[in-house]
Parts: sequence; structure tokens; C-alpha cells
Amino acid sequence: MRSDGVALALTALPVLLTTVLLRLPWSIAALPPPYRDFAAYAAANWLTFALVLRLVGRQRLRDLGLRVRPTGRAVGAALLGFVAGLVVYAVVSALLARFGLPPVRGMQFASPTALQGAALFLCVVVTAAFCEEVFFRVLWIGVLRRRMALWRAGAVSIAAFAAIHYPYFGLGGVIFISVWAILPLCLFVVFGDLTAPLLMHALNNTFAYLVVPLLLRTG
Repeated sequence: MRSDGVALALTALPVLLTTVLLRLPWSIAALPPPYRDFAAYAAANWLTFALVLRLVGRQRLRDLGLRVRPTGRAVGAALLGFVAGLVVYAVVSALLARFGLPPVRGMQFASPTALQGAALFLCVVVTAAFCEEVFFRVLWIGVLRRRMALWRAGAVSIAAFAAIHYPYFGLGGVIFISVWAILPLCLFVVFGDLTAPLLMHALNNTFAYLVVPLLLRTG
């Protein structure tokens, strides 16, 4: 379907829209970094999701895997995936340092205030986790697995997912995300819906953007 190809191309739109939104002379520019980046990215993601929904249709997205059906097995798998993701981060970070490569960028910011924490939860835990799982698991895997071998579809989806993170996370982030993304991909393939990968992604973002900064109390 031609609309599928357009929908896949649209998944790159949030990065471009974020750049545009950050350059507009409006109140979002007054937010301190990195919160203005997160707010702009969230707005860009919801706009892109609306376009994808309009183009592909609700039923088509459901057929591709946009369903949430919480079960004990799915929740347990998401928790295991979250823990495995922490291990992946530690191992990849150590390897990046060992070979003199840039570390994962963009994670060094002060402990958020209550208001900033609420904004982070809405922008990063809710919006980013949901929209990125829809774009790069439901759309990319759902569409491509009908046209090529599953392993190839997975590799292409991971490459696309990692690439959109380069502007904020840098080369080290791309390397880490390329490995980390194998986990939600496997969860999506095994369960056939968004429940486990979405929960895993949300747990990961909660830990990285809320729990760790609060524990470190930097700034």
C-alpha cells in the first residue's frame, strides 16, 4: 500500500518538527534546556501521530499491532526487558569508554522540580514511549514484515529508530539504542501487540529521566 510507505517516511517528521518548533519565537523557547527540547519533541510526536492515524486509519493500525492487552505474562516480560535494558546500557557504556567512543549524550541534567518532573512524565514517559513504539514497532515492523524476512524488517526498524535519536543523543546514543531496541522489538514480535514493548519503554524512560536525576540530585 502506498500509504504505508508514506507513513514510514512520516516517522522521521518529529525530529524535523522539533527543530522548527525550537526556533519559533514563542513561550516554549523560554523553558530551560532540556525541558524545551522534550516539550517540542512531544508536540511534534503528537502531530505526527495524528497525521499517521489520518493516513493509515485506526483499523489498519490495530491490524498492524496497535493494541494494548495487559496480561501477567506481558507485564512480567516488560519488567524483564526493562532490567535487561539496564544491563545493556551498562555494558554498552563500558565498551564505548573502552574504545574511546563518545558516551551517550543528553542524559546529564539537574534533578527536576515537581513541575518539571510532571512535564517530563507527560513528554518523555507518556508521549515519547507511546509514539515511538507506534512508529518504530507497530508501523515499521508491522509493514515491513509483510514485505521481507522478519529479521530484515527488524534490522531496518532498529536502524530507523536509532537514527532519529542521533541529533540529541549523539553517536554513543545511537550505538546504545541500536542494541537496546532489540528488546522491545522482540517483545512486540512475541506478543503481537503494544503492551509489553510500551510498558518496557515507559519504565526505561521513567528510570532514565526521573528516577536517576532525582537520585543523583545534580545541579
